[in-house]
Amino acid sequence: MTLGNVGVLLLMCMGFGLYAIIKGKNLSHKAGLLFVAAHGVLSAGVLGFTHDYLRAVAVLQEMPLIAIYLAWFYPRGTARKTMFVYASVIVFVSIIGPSGYLKGFSTWHEVVRLVVFLALSMELGYLWRRRVDSDNQIDMLTGVLTRGGLNVHAQREIARANRYDTPLSFVVVDLDDFKDVNDTSGHTMGDRVLTQVAEELRTSVRTTDLVFRVGGDEFVLLLPHTSLEQASQLVNRLRSQASHPWSWGATQLRPGDTVESMSIRADYSMYRDKKRRHNESQNGQ
Repeated sequence: MTLGNVGVLLLMCMGFGLYAIIKGKNLSHKAGLLFVAAHGVLSAGVLGFTHDYLRAVAVLQEMPLIAIYLAWFYPRGTARKTMFVYASVIVFVSIIGPSGYLKGFSTWHEVVRLVVFLALSMELGYLWRRRVDSDNQIDMLTGVLTRGGLNVHAQREIARANRYDTPLSFVVVDLDDFKDVNDTSGHTMGDRVLTQVAEELRTSVRTTDLVFRVGGDEFVLLLPHTSLEQASQLVNRLRSQASHPWSWGATQLRPGDTVESMSIRADYSMYRDKKRRHNESQNGQ
């Protein structure tokens, strides 16, 4: 491979890299894999056919970034398979190519070091992605999980309940007259109320139960291994001890349920409870 061909491939990779930066998250997975394949061809060409040591070292330094990229954007299985093919092609060409960059028994330890370093780079990518995903699922004000976290955890718990035929309850909690708190006492007091209610919910349930803030003043309790009757007993007890009044609605997992269908039923039940409490308050005046 001539230096001219290497230069063309380098320009192609740089162009695609710029395109990927512009597209951001809208870049398709297929396009990303095409970029990885192009980079693999370029890397194999440099390590297998050029005698420029500095250029070869630069290519090796780029490979961990490819490993992190795959770990960040792709499912674990896809990332590992792609990285295996990518690294195998580069190592193979580097051994049999005219430059012989990795030729000879004395350099096999370098191959092992490269493979181990790429594997560690992928694990770093996985760890980084899990950390960011976890941070994105935590509500910064109350410390409980967010609506995004609800979708992830609820889908997992629904699948688990269906697999083992165990009950799963979904509870919606909505603060009463919360707008009045913000209007009369200010948003700082409103934040304190939200934080206090979230803390009461979080510390009053089991470690296997999950608490989410899914709206301004709306929370969800996800209760594995809990029937609707058990959930009702728990929530009534929590409401009787609450620092701020709230209404609630609950439902139990049914065959064919999704996160959305359970949320709709629980919301409907909660609005009925809120209307009933409002009517009782009006009649009591």
